[in-house]
Amino acid sequence: MLGTERVDKPSLSVWLRKAEKPTQRRLTRNEQTSTKPTHEVRQSDARQVVSRQVFAASIQTKEEERVFSFSSQKKESLKRLFSCSRKKSLLFSRQKDATQIDEKRKDESRLTSFTRLSVFSSIGFSSVFAASIFPTIICQLEKIQSIFKFLDRYIICMPDEKEQVIHRYALLNAVEHEGMAQSKSVLGKVLADNPEWRNEIVIVRNLVEDIVRNVNRLSLLEQRQELGSEMTEKEKKSEKKSLPELDRKRNFVVRFAPNPDGTLHIGNARVAVLNHEYAKKYKGKFILRFDDTDPKVKIPEKKFYTMIKQDLKWLGISWSKEVIASKRIPVYYNYAEKLIAMEKAYVCTCCKEWAALRDKGKACPCRNLSKKEHMKRWKAMIAHRYREGEAVLRIKTDLDLKNPAVRDWPAMRIVDNPKHPLTKRHLWPLYNFASAIDDHLLGITHIMRGQEHSTNEAKQKFIYQYFGWSYPVTTIVGRFSMSDMVMSKSLIRRGIAERKFTGWDDPSIGTLRALKRRGFLPKTIKEMIVEIGLKPNDITISMENLSAFNRKNIDDIANRYFFVPNPKKIEVKKMTVKDAKIPLHPSKKRGFRTFRLTKIFYIDREDFEKYQGLEVRLKDLCNIRLQAASEFTSKAVKNIPKIQWVSHDHVPVRVIMPGHIIKGYGEHTMRKLHPGDIIQMERFGFGKVEKAGKDNIVICFSHR
Repeated sequence: MLGTERVDKPSLSVWLRKAEKPTQRRLTRNEQTSTKPTHEVRQSDARQVVSRQVFAASIQTKEEERVFSFSSQKKESLKRLFSCSRKKSLLFSRQKDATQIDEKRKDESRLTSFTRLSVFSSIGFSSVFAASIFPTIICQLEKIQSIFKFLDRYIICMPDEKEQVIHRYALLNAVEHEGMAQSKSVLGKVLADNPEWRNEIVIVRNLVEDIVRNVNRLSLLEQRQELGSEMTEKEKKSEKKSLPELDRKRNFVVRFAPNPDGTLHIGNARVAVLNHEYAKKYKGKFILRFDDTDPKVKIPEKKFYTMIKQDLKWLGISWSKEVIASKRIPVYYNYAEKLIAMEKAYVCTCCKEWAALRDKGKACPCRNLSKKEHMKRWKAMIAHRYREGEAVLRIKTDLDLKNPAVRDWPAMRIVDNPKHPLTKRHLWPLYNFASAIDDHLLGITHIMRGQEHSTNEAKQKFIYQYFGWSYPVTTIVGRFSMSDMVMSKSLIRRGIAERKFTGWDDPSIGTLRALKRRGFLPKTIKEMIVEIGLKPNDITISMENLSAFNRKNIDDIANRYFFVPNPKKIEVKKMTVKDAKIPLHPSKKRGFRTFRLTKIFYIDREDFEKYQGLEVRLKDLCNIRLQAASEFTSKAVKNIPKIQWVSHDHVPVRVIMPGHIIKGYGEHTMRKLHPGDIIQMERFGFGKVEKAGKDNIVICFSHR
């Protein structure tokens, strides 16, 4: 419950062990004379002394505390512990008259509790007394575990910030799930709204499990009352996280340059969203540039030009200009020729020998040829008189650069049989050359790129230097990936070819099309990306983190329906409930689902095997004794397991999960659903409807 601090048992044990050593000393003469006779230390009358200290604890609440000579951090921890125990001793004395239990059992309980409590209370009121008797008492206690059990139950301290936040989420989750909060759901929600807590994931997980356990001990009415009192205070206003300011002048122009060799995945979306958000923030321009000048390794496909634009529009991203690099080949040829004329580029035919010379920092024989000779070779490259691998256009750099990859890097190459859907040329610009030329000509002022592109930036700056251009402001953005999702385009393409994936929207992969199919909202993707912001470190999130963001956005729009996987038929005898009326949403007024009932029901086979012989509640309906021939027991709401059900009137449902399909029965009202509807299958998870008919419902699973 809120207000209860859970004491970490292993930590307290360490404190106690460390406390014993400094207390084992003789009392000074002054201390002996200043101590009352009743506090003289004798091992034989230790229990008498303890009981006297209990009564002193209820009177001397303002007596100054003194703690062992530990480090300041340990002092604070012990002070808090002792302060809490004093408060509880007062609480005991005030409540004892109101306790309505058997007198004999009450006396025994109070004696046991007071004996344990005095161990800690005595430390707070007399460090001299504690220093001498504390080790003796600890040794005489039969079970040290009883102390911890006592502390867990009775010590009352103010909760810290984490506990308050987690407690509120646990209450919200419990109310949503009929009084039973789910630890995993609470943890996902907490981490999504407080990403900085991920560094303390073990502590947070333990707190969540502990608090959820306490919240589930409350009745649903108590949970609603406690949550209601919190909500009357200032409702948590999630401040819209703003992106950090960038160094800029008047103009602000950014570009997003995808390669059309596949659809966009969530990692691509991060760069697109950040660029677009900054363009809106500074009232600048967002340019879409297709980087499609690699017809050999990252081969473009015509369909992906359209699919990428569809993905961006789904995210709510618009662009002021669209550029396709493969249609700008003559522009790149023009600037290549200018560099040759400036003697800043040359045509190299050394092929295999060149790499060895580069690594040694030595010039190849081609580098020092005349400008006239290189211009002649350049014309031969354009005329396709060289074959693939026989000639390369290189940009001159310093041969003594520390990074060999930057030394005389390649700018143009020949591809004999290009597989390109838009252009059939044989002489192609490489990434760094085409990007550098386009970024300048398009007026790009800011570039967001990953740390792995730092070498590319070093290469491109030589082009800017030779032409006297100013290089854009660069911001490093770390890689963004999901731990349990396939995001590599090459792996996805291979998986589709091998029929491991059904397509670019397969629920097992991390493309935007797959997330859209599963019912993730574009708002979810954007919120998460803005929340993470401009971080230079690589970031990996789990589906649970992403689901927490999405759950917050779809919970209000998703109507509730019953779905039973792996159904088992049961018959309920003496069934008196003939109809039921259940709301479509627990908090939104959207109407009801009505049921006409018989004695025939279908429940999950796993629930049947788990609760057979026990009394269970058919959710939102009634209680039954679950067995081979089940029997109606009552309609009263009890603290018993709740199971999902559908009536004799049901509809077959297939749920497409990542990697497999689950078949089951859905309630009859699901026949009214439409493709695109996002729903929650109660106690199963959220999903997006793909097909809806009288006898065929197909739903793509979103998340729990």
